[in-house]
Amino acid sequence: MDIGKEEFEKIISSIDDDLAKKNVSIPKRPVTAAFELLKKLKISAPLFHPYEKDLSFPVKTQNLSYHVYQWYENTYRELTYIDPCPAKFPFHFYGNAYEVALPLLFGNFLIIGSKHKFTDENILNAVDSIKNLPDHVRSKMSGQEEGYIQTIFYTCLEVSAEVKKYKSDLMLSANNDIIVSNDLICGFNKNSALSAWHSLQFIEKILKEYISKNATFPQIHDIKKLQKKAEEFGYKADPNINWGLFNFGPSVRYEPGSIDTELAVRINHEAWRIAYNVLKQM
Repeated sequence: MDIGKEEFEKIISSIDDDLAKKNVSIPKRPVTAAFELLKKLKISAPLFHPYEKDLSFPVKTQNLSYHVYQWYENTYRELTYIDPCPAKFPFHFYGNAYEVALPLLFGNFLIIGSKHKFTDENILNAVDSIKNLPDHVRSKMSGQEEGYIQTIFYTCLEVSAEVKKYKSDLMLSANNDIIVSNDLICGFNKNSALSAWHSLQFIEKILKEYISKNATFPQIHDIKKLQKKAEEFGYKADPNINWGLFNFGPSVRYEPGSIDTELAVRINHEAWRIAYNVLKQM
């Protein structure tokens, strides 16, 4: 698929006119327009991905969303600001915690984890989603690390899709917790212990959502007790889950040095794994 500059401008302007007539707000238009364009062209492509921008012409499948977002940024400037990334998670590698921003997808892709780069439009490489990863660091990634990020990447994609199916206050709050957990590891104001607390809050609220389908959930922060309560209503815990990582209480919020970055990342990832295990049974 190749679309020249003049043709692209004509198509995207037409789509934007339709969205305006439908009263779609400007911040929602870039992702909606990208979705509409993919449907129009009958192709699969990332609706959003955090890779290095490619704004070259002609427009191709892999850089289509870049061109859509850039057109809106040039046209509406700050009025378009919205973070379309569905979820983020931290990845500890080579002594540093990097943020991994999940892409917003339309269609089907083969998800892999590789330090090598691919041009196949149907391949989604989890390593490409690691933000600000230097090439010389990327080259040091082992096969075990490649396999691990592929697994956690897929897990997070599945969980983020499942969470969006629920509109309860609990699930909306849970989604905010896992975002904050990542930000407290990878952001400017780092606090690994507080990040761990928000990871715990994430799975606590998901377990409570599961319990709420059958009974009033208990007002506690004890993950082990919530797990056992959920099991009373049919939940089957994955035996490989390390529940022991969550053996801390609310006081961790006031003990910033009690959990280091690497452990906080492990706790964050285990929270995603528990969420996957619970949500697939709801």
